[in-house]
Amino acid sequence: MKILKELFKIAKDARDDAMSDIVRDRLNIAEGTRTNPEALVNPEQFFGFKKKNKDKNEKDVIIGQPEIKQRRGWDSIWMQFADIISQRSIDDRRKVGAVIVTSDNAQVLSLGYNGDQRGGPNVVESNEPGKSGCVHAEINSLIKLDYNNQKKRIMYVTTFPCNDCSKCIVNARIDEVVYRDDYRNSDGLKILLDAGIAVRKHPVN
Repeated sequence: MKILKELFKIAKDARDDAMSDIVRDRLNIAEGTRTNPEALVNPEQFFGFKKKNKDKNEKDVIIGQPEIKQRRGWDSIWMQFADIISQRSIDDRRKVGAVIVTSDNAQVLSLGYNGDQRGGPNVVESNEPGKSGCVHAEINSLIKLDYNNQKKRIMYVTTFPCNDCSKCIVNARIDEVVYRDDYRNSDGLKILLDAGIAVRKHPVN
């Protein structure tokens, strides 16, 4: 106890030497070592705080507590991730990116984009829809997925999956699919829903 008192005295002396008279007076009032009529009459004005009127449904307001800023949601983060990955695609007509994450948002399990086979020429076979010859982003992400991880899996993909990709998603036991852009054929939606896979569309910013 004696050591604590000595440490407190050292800290208080250092504080008194460094602080201006105004700040020191206000701390002294809070510690009860000095009485100021202004502080007793209107302490909120004296200390520079203003307390909000509390509604009956509001929690107690802590004076001086900083406002908590709203952070970006995980859907937005992962969809941006998939969009960045899509920039690796060689298909200028439609670049697609996919990322598979755990449902607790703690791990990225796999990623993919539409492109050629490994070591291929990286050239699209045709600009006609459905004939680019690219391996789809969903398939590339599923090929590289760690299936030993038992957590629930969410796939974020920039374009809604085609029929064949939807079937592969079912077989890979993906729990949820979040997409941004519609595909020209939406038959894959029935395949996913019939398998009990949740499907959500992420709004375009």
